[in-house]
Amino acid sequence: MVRSAAAILALLILPGFALGQQPVGTHTVVGDDRLWDLAVRY
Repeated sequence: MVRSAAAILALLILPGFALGQQPVGTHTVVGDDRLWDLAVRY
């Protein structure tokens, strides 16, 4: 009973996480890129 409830809950929640992680675009890293600046931009 508990396992089936957990499985149903996981099936309802996990697709939302996958949709929230779609890539915005691409970026080619160049010599003067800093991780902080990329995090702010993207």
